[in-house]
Amino acid sequence: MTHPSAAALLTVDEAREIAEQNPHVRYELHYGELVEMTEPKYNHKLLQDRLAKLLKDRASRFGNVLVEYGFRGTPEYDSRSADVALLSEKRHKEALELDEVFGAPELIIEIISPSNRAGEMDDKEAFCLAHGCQSFWLINPVRRTVKVTDSTRHVQWYKEGDSISLAPFSAESITLDEISPLSSNPVLPYRCPDQKGTTKS
Repeated sequence: MTHPSAAALLTVDEAREIAEQNPHVRYELHYGELVEMTEPKYNHKLLQDRLAKLLKDRASRFGNVLVEYGFRGTPEYDSRSADVALLSEKRHKEALELDEVFGAPELIIEIISPSNRAGEMDDKEAFCLAHGCQSFWLINPVRRTVKVTDSTRHVQWYKEGDSISLAPFSAESITLDEISPLSSNPVLPYRCPDQKGTTKS
């Protein structure tokens, strides 16, 4: 992915000024570049709420769970959000004082949607894991699979019938059957293996 030159970078404060002038447009700031975002559709939001409830039920002792969790990946040139995220209690208290979350939340869950650009989720996964995220989940609602990548870049794929451990945030787990019924949107442009396996990049 190419990024804008240093001279063209927008700061978070500059991006927020633009957003205030365009209140009906959702923006994120990626690497100093303003990106217009689409509004999540109904099934996407339902799945976000379901995941947030599961996390609150099983990992709330670790910290705070939110949908559309905004955070500043880097202090000046990046501000984006996660579909669902879990932030440690320590960092949650710091965020309450600063009114900002600096760095990626420890657990981030993203749901693939038809509006995602090619390579967008791979880039977001790499960025978040480089800036504080310990576990990045990528849910494909059509193929009914979940890709989990940890901070060592170890990848594990899960399919229906499997359970995903919430370690190190909780001793409990979430099954894909609990995440279901997943939405049945048109097939999304994201490849995944037919069965669970491990890879390292």
